[in-house]
Amino acid sequence: MRVNENIILLDHVPMPAKSRSKKLPWVVGVGAAAVIAASTEVVPMVGAMLVAVAVLLLMGAIRPKEAYQAIDWRVLILLYSMLGLGMAMEDSGLSEYMATGLAKGCAAWVPEPMRPWVMLAVIYGATLLMTEMLSNNATVLMMAPIAMELAEVLAVDVRPFLIAVCIAASAGFMNPVAYQTHTYVYSVGGYRFKDFIKIGSGLSLIYWVIAVALIPRIWSFY
Repeated sequence: MRVNENIILLDHVPMPAKSRSKKLPWVVGVGAAAVIAASTEVVPMVGAMLVAVAVLLLMGAIRPKEAYQAIDWRVLILLYSMLGLGMAMEDSGLSEYMATGLAKGCAAWVPEPMRPWVMLAVIYGATLLMTEMLSNNATVLMMAPIAMELAEVLAVDVRPFLIAVCIAASAGFMNPVAYQTHTYVYSVGGYRFKDFIKIGSGLSLIYWVIAVALIPRIWSFY
């Protein structure tokens, strides 16, 4: 119809892009190889992913422009900013000061055997509130130094506290803009902000209780 002089198209219909579905098995294979190489520590994670992207570019499975547009520069800037803030908190002694204050406050009213459990619940709750306002990655960068200092003050293993920070940072369900998938559901499903608070608060509380109960049984304090 476009080349027929007797027909005038009033609306422009974009031509469908050339399908690259034939390269799908290669994409899956390269991605799986990169994950296996990184998980088995054959090569570092960054190196494995860079090699995988380079291979896909050379194969034509993705275009350089698409690869560039897939990078969320806002997230990168936020992460590096929070990384600097986390390092500043640790170098300035702020994280140690906060951890010591929490431990002293806990010591005033909590029996000694229960202090690690109570502090684990406090760290989880603080991380949960933080992740509702920031991204989960930025939250971990801010809360991890405090968790490490708190474990040192309590003279317990740091792993339960770091695991609690990681889980809590990815378990915020009360804010529709706290994570990308929440935003997708919020916009497409026609939900309201209070729907997330109503359902998400209960779900977050369940995660909180289960995490605090199970984490020390898997990663012991001592």
